[in-house]
Amino acid sequence: MAVYLLAYYFIIWIYFLIRHGMTEETKDEQFIAELKVGTNMEKVTLSDLSMTSCVARVTFNVRPFQVAILKLYENNGNGQVSAFKPIKSTIESFTHKKSDPKAYYAKIKFNDMVKASQGLVQLIHVRKNTKEVKKDTSIPVHKNSLRVVSVSCRMCSQKRIPFLVLQSRSMLTKANIFEVPSYVEAIPGRDFCDYNLIRIAVCPNCYFASSYESDFEKESGKKSLLKAPFDKEAIVEQWMQNTSERKKLVESQLKGFFDESRNVKQALVAYDLAIMTNDAIFKAEEAKDIRRRDYNTARKSVFYQMFKAELLMTNNQPEEAQKLLKETTIRLEEIFPYLDNEPSIRAGFLLGMLNLYFEEYRKVGQYLTFLRSFNQDGILKEGSDEYKTLMTNTKKLDEAFQSREEYSKAKLLRFQKPF
Repeated sequence: MAVYLLAYYFIIWIYFLIRHGMTEETKDEQFIAELKVGTNMEKVTLSDLSMTSCVARVTFNVRPFQVAILKLYENNGNGQVSAFKPIKSTIESFTHKKSDPKAYYAKIKFNDMVKASQGLVQLIHVRKNTKEVKKDTSIPVHKNSLRVVSVSCRMCSQKRIPFLVLQSRSMLTKANIFEVPSYVEAIPGRDFCDYNLIRIAVCPNCYFASSYESDFEKESGKKSLLKAPFDKEAIVEQWMQNTSERKKLVESQLKGFFDESRNVKQALVAYDLAIMTNDAIFKAEEAKDIRRRDYNTARKSVFYQMFKAELLMTNNQPEEAQKLLKETTIRLEEIFPYLDNEPSIRAGFLLGMLNLYFEEYRKVGQYLTFLRSFNQDGILKEGSDEYKTLMTNTKKLDEAFQSREEYSKAKLLRFQKPF
């Protein structure tokens, strides 16, 4: 019976390939699925497939807001067709095409975050991720979801520091209320990796630490022509004279600290080192020339603190996480007036969410007003990336403010979104 079923689906697959013109050039953009709306059910072709929606060609009547059940299929070759678990969806809209008057083209929105077992990850991410970046074979890495880049330290010239990079489209992520990602599961064929544990690369000699590859010197056979993104001369002497404090943080837990097996406790130390590194750079540049203060450099420390807070919370240390968020709020409020353009938009959103979490609603209103009035002079071109960032962050903060009780620390067990 199973053999006949597989053969039937394979015939359906070929039929749709021929009928709907899925040529060699377009086969990666169209997919086969089974769609059920009410009592109607048929095999359909999908286009514009993403992790949140798709467009389906159907031959029966549909209307907006109807509940739909979508089941994806994948042709694995050799007559093998696999079916994935169904996706609960909603018909969002539909159109007709003059070139195809007998069909409706329905836009379908997926109701929940799609899991790997429902097929989207395989059909979208695996197919598109055919061109892999080669790993640096001089430094071993065991998880196939990672690649390693060999870098050297700009401070002490230590070589062969492994900078671990997450392979494109290898993990499903979920953002918390502050838009810090957590890693949910690997796509099929990839090894799971909690990249938040290992995103910080650390020099084993002077303990310079960063999650930005450009902060290191890339080893590629030739000396990098990229200028350091910070004033090395302003900091290097003092940095190299004060390694003892940083060494104490690391020396008690060396095993696995510098590679992909780093654990939560070690990751927290790595974030501390990154914050120390970044703060030292900012203060050294400020001491050399106050006019050269780069508040975007200072904002990187906020970035590290937010990731550290997420790790503390997921490691059942809520009091430490909340204390760190308080410190982060104060730090970001101090530099916020000096930021401009997109960094100020993102900082305004984050400060709004931080104050929402701590039930400082008056301050939330101030940051929401800041975002709403940011483009009142039309300085941002509609459709530009910066404009989209403003619109997205304003909408997210506004929606969260409308449901403010659900976002308070008293209500949230962790930092995960309540809806």
